Amino acid sequence: MSKSSNTALGLRRRSVLVVDDNVGVQRAMAEIVTSMGFEPVLASSRKEAIAICDRRAFDVAFVDKRLVEHDEQNQDGLAILRHVRMKNEGAFLVLLTSYGDFGDSTKLSEDVGNFRTMDKKIPGYEEKVRATGRITQNPSLIPSSEF
Repeated sequence: MSKSSNTALGLRRRSVLVVDDNVGVQRAMAEIVTSMGFEPVLASSRKEAIAICDRRAFDVAFVDKRLVEHDEQNQDGLAILRHVRMKNEGAFLVLLTSYGDFGDSTKLSEDVGNFRTMDKKIPGYEEKVRATGRITQNPSLIPSSEF
């Protein structure tokens, strides 16, 4: 079935929201999810991500915790994940960081429910992105612990 006939039937391509202020991370993640058949949608700020989420739904959202590198208190990513959950109840959420700081995870889990964390500095995060894609295609693969 062609892409145009999928659209005519009301079917949509599975989509992934990638929010990161680092263009290199955006490109790498977009390449990975595209190779898995997902449509990547990229944003680099809280304002841009919220506007995008207000227009469409996502199957997966990878969101960087800190979108302003020089501001250690910045937690725009947490606000974005809350907004994504409010708009897309079934979205698979992943909080990204380069600092290994997931101290806000408890409060976030109260607000958004189930989500995963991923440290971008740990070797192999690209494989975790692929694993997330496989999980969203088959929810029975969701691990009980964070990956």
